[in-house]
Amino acid sequence: ASTNALCGNFRLDNVAVNQSGTWTVRVRTHESWVNCGFGFVPALLTGAYTLAVCNSNGAPIPIAYGQTLASAFAADCQIVNFSFTGSSGDVVSAFYAGPTSTRRLRLFDPAGVEIGSSASGVTVGIFDEVLLANGTYRLWAEALDNDAVGAFGISLTELDGAVPIAFNTPVNTSISQTAEVDLYAFNGVAGSFVTVDYATPLTAGGFPDHFARLDLIRPDGTVASTNALCGNFRLDNVAVNQSGTWTVRVRTHESWVNCGFGFVPALLTGATH
Repeated sequence: ASTNALCGNFRLDNVAVNQSGTWTVRVRTHESWVNCGFGFVPALLTGAYTLAVCNSNGAPIPIAYGQTLASAFAADCQIVNFSFTGSSGDVVSAFYAGPTSTRRLRLFDPAGVEIGSSASGVTVGIFDEVLLANGTYRLWAEALDNDAVGAFGISLTELDGAVPIAFNTPVNTSISQTAEVDLYAFNGVAGSFVTVDYATPLTAGGFPDHFARLDLIRPDGTVASTNALCGNFRLDNVAVNQSGTWTVRVRTHESWVNCGFGFVPALLTGATH
């Protein structure tokens, strides 16, 4: 069904199981090991290894719009599947946050066609995907090959799920779950200007409680302005060029690990206003 040989770590990736019954994995020495660049060293004919077999399309975990779930990878070939009910015209985003890295997120429509994917990393997402059909969609999170496994969070949002926010009225809240995404909506009038201000308190350790990215989204679902910094910041004096419902999205800064405070999972959540 599948075979491969490389000079190091690798996988047989997402192989279709086209027969029911007992399948066998055979592990043997690479026939071209002498060409791997390490010379003719007989010690390379033996050695330690780790092997795992993971199912790519296991039973999906239900997730709904506005929900954030905690999950985990147990092996570095594992794919964790999620499913949700979507409707044509929905504008959907999926957000993943570690501390465990993912190889990628993938989004499949009711017919099984891939309609979106992410990069690899510890904080990634698929954003503002417009659904074209009614039905059950599948979202998968894939473990990163040859990397540490463990916990992660995943959220699913739809733009119509935003809560109203009034002008000149700060909202004091928090990102309380790993991968949580908060949405706020206001009515914008073309020709006006808005500023979105984000602030987070300092912790007892002297660093910001949460590192965020802000997205300001127009009524047509396009992003008017976005920014991410390691502390307090704003989207300053943005031109409102469409009338209708505008959305502010608050999510974890995808490069939070580079903010100078180390790989501290506590930075994935925290207070905001």
